[in-house]
Amino acid sequence: MGTSLRLFPGSVDNLPELLNIIKKESIDTIFHLGGMLSMPSENKPWASFQANVVGTFTVMEAARLEGVDKVIYSSTIATYSKDIRSSIIDDITLQRPTTMYGATKVFGELLGRVYARKYGIDFRGFASRPWSARGKNRPHVHLPCMGHRGTVKGKSLRNLCRARDKGPRDLF
Repeated sequence: MGTSLRLFPGSVDNLPELLNIIKKESIDTIFHLGGMLSMPSENKPWASFQANVVGTFTVMEAARLEGVDKVIYSSTIATYSKDIRSSIIDDITLQRPTTMYGATKVFGELLGRVYARKYGIDFRGFASRPWSARGKNRPHVHLPCMGHRGTVKGKSLRNLCRARDKGPRDLF
């Protein structure tokens, strides 16, 4: 991955547009941050399905068709219910979302695993909530990593990690 990051606004469900950008820019890593958040998803489930399910499928297909090496997927703690019994989220933590948003994000995580297994795309998911900082000047980032959950560089991940300890830079 290069030292610069460029944003390309558009619709995640527009395959030709995605293919054109990937080809024109020789993109090797996609940060898939597009989609519909929780409250709008509850109010407009069809729009949520289009943005979060169809959009993620389209991004994964574009990555496959253009030979993109890596897709970084923005997920959420909403893929789990409130009855998580451990502070560690790993591959055996049961996902039982209770919202439309959570359900669509679980789909994205599982689809990423399929594309990783079937097409060799390095798929990684994360849920970043830097606005939920606790304490003065102490940013926190929630970092379950789909496909790499439980550990990063041999270290266990907890639900909430201080960004300065295990920041996204170390994951990507």
